[in-house]
Amino acid sequence: MAQWVRQWESQTWVDQVDAWVSHVLTTYGVERTGGLTLHSRGLSSVVFTAATQAGSVYLKVPAPIRATEADLVSLIAPHAQGHVVEPLAVEPEEGWILSPGTGQSLADLTHTARRRGDTSPTLTPRVMTGATETQLALSGIADELTGAGLLAGLLPGDMEFHLAEAVERHSSLPAEHPLALMGADAQQLMKRVPQASESGARLASAGIPETLVPSALSLSDVLIPRSRRSPVAFLGWGMARWSHPFSWVAPLFNELSVRSTEVELAAAMEAYVAGFASYGNADQLAGLFGPAESLAALQQHQDLMDLLLAAEPEDQVAAAPQAFMLLRDALRMPTQAPKRRH
Repeated sequence: MAQWVRQWESQTWVDQVDAWVSHVLTTYGVERTGGLTLHSRGLSSVVFTAATQAGSVYLKVPAPIRATEADLVSLIAPHAQGHVVEPLAVEPEEGWILSPGTGQSLADLTHTARRRGDTSPTLTPRVMTGATETQLALSGIADELTGAGLLAGLLPGDMEFHLAEAVERHSSLPAEHPLALMGADAQQLMKRVPQASESGARLASAGIPETLVPSALSLSDVLIPRSRRSPVAFLGWGMARWSHPFSWVAPLFNELSVRSTEVELAAAMEAYVAGFASYGNADQLAGLFGPAESLAALQQHQDLMDLLLAAEPEDQVAAAPQAFMLLRDALRMPTQAPKRRH
């Protein structure tokens, strides 16, 4: 178990966090009506909720390597037209983010709908319109992010470099490392780099402006507010890159293609690409989602490797199959775990 996860399980540490939450809420004049409740905990973050007279608040604590999420969210929220939840307070050194509750996750709403026998994703077009609005709103803040030291790039035109670097991160590890690759496997993957990088060239040629892109969009990263007049909000900005906007939503469209009708998928696609209509017709833009999936897998691989290389061997062993799968997806190869060096 990673050192930071052990810390999150320490009651002494939880008490420190609880005291900070109380201090912030007192500053706002908000009365608490309950203690901290664990909402979720994994290798990348821990999230608590706390009940107040004004509704629930959420405290997110990212892994130390992602502590800059607090600064990043604080910077981008005012630009995002309500699509990024503005924190009530952050503790930059620790990376703590305290935010108001703004609705239910799309994952929870989808689960509830399925239990009732309703499998139609009627909220998807609204979510996709919100995703486009978010990306267009943030596409002009590169200078501000750079000035704050918060801008990491994953440009599609640089995909060959990043793919080669991804393979080298595995092949350069000691033979006994859980994430290490054998020489023959590394050579096989490296041979795929030039061809796979054509995905990036295709995305770059479309001329769509890059923007701030979180890791692959999932249903749990989408918050649906109670009022339809309020904007859909998006979570998960901890390891965002300056990259091609389609790489954020491509994995979700791939998921929707499996469980949605053609009519539903077309409505979601139309809602998303409407904001990019000046860069091509609907068919041309839809053709970019395949290449964008490779870029998305590459970003997910970078995120996961950054996290795992700071974690413990047992975490690395557990997540190695996922890391290798993402690498092969980025290289557009059939999914199978390559052999490790022994």
